[in-house]
Amino acid sequence: MKRGIDDGNATLALEKREVLIPPLALQGTLRIPANASSLVIFVHGSGSSRLSPRNIQVAEALNRSGFATLLFDLLKPREEDIVNRDLQVRMARSGYQKLLAERDRKMPPEKQQELMKLFHDIPVWQHMWFHNVQIEKNPLDLWMMQEILYQLQPDFVVETGTWRGGSALYWAYTLNGLGLEKSRVITVDIQNLNQTASTDPLWKKYVTFYQGSSTDPKIVADILKTVQGHKVVVTLDSDHSMRHVLNELHAYSPMVPSHSYLVVEDTHIDGVPTQPDAGPGPLAAVQKFLTEDEGKSFEQDLTREAFMMTFNPGGWLKKK
Repeated sequence: MKRGIDDGNATLALEKREVLIPPLALQGTLRIPANASSLVIFVHGSGSSRLSPRNIQVAEALNRSGFATLLFDLLKPREEDIVNRDLQVRMARSGYQKLLAERDRKMPPEKQQELMKLFHDIPVWQHMWFHNVQIEKNPLDLWMMQEILYQLQPDFVVETGTWRGGSALYWAYTLNGLGLEKSRVITVDIQNLNQTASTDPLWKKYVTFYQGSSTDPKIVADILKTVQGHKVVVTLDSDHSMRHVLNELHAYSPMVPSHSYLVVEDTHIDGVPTQPDAGPGPLAAVQKFLTEDEGKSFEQDLTREAFMMTFNPGGWLKKK
């Protein structure tokens, strides 16, 4: 497949192929510019990926200098969910216990955990509508998000996991209520289920919907190009497996400026845990991310857990 790289004044012609590397059929991306002189190989293990925007940028820089590049992953898709699964699940749950203690509330940690499980098991949050569009969110988290949007006055809210479109519509109405006429919402989902939401006038004004995987390099690159240099808040609420959330963190964290937020939703799943058989999931991904170079510029903002019954414990990540 022929592709090109925008090199400022000109487009660099190159051949790009998705390849399988024997004998284990490892997935790789081969990029060959015209008149390539040699090949640089990138090998990605746990916590990294050939789809990471940063890795792609490095490869593109080498391509411009006349080097062919091969980026491949040592782990097959979803394999990382199997490797050290029990360890990651235990770490997520112990991480949640640490968060409870660090909140420094008068209520004992075990009582906080009991309330969180109870609130999740009473399925009020599964039967909520915003302007006649279903929205599966913790209402206390929605309140906290509107506080963040008021305080930051963002140019963009970027969301993964559109579903029915209720949350994207909520962001649109919040931005409109703040008088942010030029701000926009960008939302991504592999399915298009937002037919009702998309008829709303404020959806038409504020919302851009991408249908596809939230980690699709083309979609990520397009969103990055749109929001670069602007005030951005990102919220991740799509596939909740550890591997996918970690890939999202790598893809979307570069979009977040200092003092803004990257919110990883539903960390309660493997943290509390509200779904004991699930995981490793979002909280395990957060803990792994915070140990990596890309994650060291973020910190868990426990002030955003003021209502205690959040679905995102440890997931309110603030850029330093």
